[in-house]
Amino acid sequence: MNILHVSAQRPDSTGSGIYLRETVGALESQGHRQAVVAGVGLGDASPFSDDILFEPVRFESDALPFPVVGMSDVMPYASTRYRDLTPQMASQFKDAFTKAFDHVFAQFKPDIVICHHLYLVCSVLADWFERHPEDRARCSFRGACHNTDLRQYESHGLEREAINRAVRSLDVIFALHGEQAKEIALMHGIDPAKVRVSGIGYNDALFVEDPSRRDDSGCRMVYVGKLWKQKGLMELFGAMDLLESRDTRDLCLELIGGYSNETERDEIMARAESCQVPSVFAGQMNQELVRNEYQRSDVFVLPSFSEGLPLVSVEALACGCKVVMTDLPGLREWFDMYIPDAPLWLVELPELIKDGSWRIANDESRARFERNLADALSEAIEAEHRPCDLSQLSWGALAQRLIAD
Repeated sequence: MNILHVSAQRPDSTGSGIYLRETVGALESQGHRQAVVAGVGLGDASPFSDDILFEPVRFESDALPFPVVGMSDVMPYASTRYRDLTPQMASQFKDAFTKAFDHVFAQFKPDIVICHHLYLVCSVLADWFERHPEDRARCSFRGACHNTDLRQYESHGLEREAINRAVRSLDVIFALHGEQAKEIALMHGIDPAKVRVSGIGYNDALFVEDPSRRDDSGCRMVYVGKLWKQKGLMELFGAMDLLESRDTRDLCLELIGGYSNETERDEIMARAESCQVPSVFAGQMNQELVRNEYQRSDVFVLPSFSEGLPLVSVEALACGCKVVMTDLPGLREWFDMYIPDAPLWLVELPELIKDGSWRIANDESRARFERNLADALSEAIEAEHRPCDLSQLSWGALAQRLIAD
């Protein structure tokens, strides 16, 4: 089968980039021919094997003289916010991706096209298909939602009609979980039957337990994600200050990830300095090094206010971590369906206000959230280690769901 993947973002960074890269790798191992159109920086190399036809759309170039667009307003690399695109920039974006589609379809005839993110590049591809009905007729046009696309769509008015029209033209839409599937259908006014829950996948060859790495002399916690207030990091330090002395004995926290807002990074690091639990800011790491840190750790924590379906939580579970995270919409149902035996503690979200990004509504809600987070961390720290069954969540299993009839 011939499969074309499309993304406006770099295919080697953030959760959706890893999702794209890993599903391409899984489908390649299953014998499918593939091509990828993706937005990259001027000097970025292909992250795919030579057998994958890679058509880069290069930002920071004469055709696109601005950094790669980011589905989140804060990305772990230099990026352009969609809300900041001028009409001229949006036109340049459309022209560049249209030319890439012209070039790819001239040499590659896909049976399935998977567009990652239900957003602007999806509308460009839908417009391209309208001008090439013979190509549209021969392939299944599918879209994979990664949650950030929905947040962009609802937060500002960029090309909303075109994006909505494109999403409605898709043959199949993949949602991360059931609550998101309902939201997609309602937001875009489409038949719920077109939306399938595909979930996420993880690299089951890389992310495995290694008991020899774990140090039983203390308790290590690890966070993986952007250094960003919306990830709940300020409240995480507040929660750790509420832990009883028996919990903080030999306890430490490692934070892995980059940043794009230097002011927020400095505030987060300053708050960490005053916390009773020592912290280490490790910066960005490749997947092998992240795996090593999971294997060394006892508890993975992600107190984020907004996520789709965080792959990092599954990777941490696979490496033997207990997981503490916020009870985001759809997560409890998804974990009950795919990993019912997971050592998982879900913490009720605080009352939130959307003001550019999510923030806690008031001090009372913040204090309650920090107390609940501290209680969950205490329970996880004291709990015995236990493995869980992740057999349904390999990248190969997910890739098969993406191309199923």
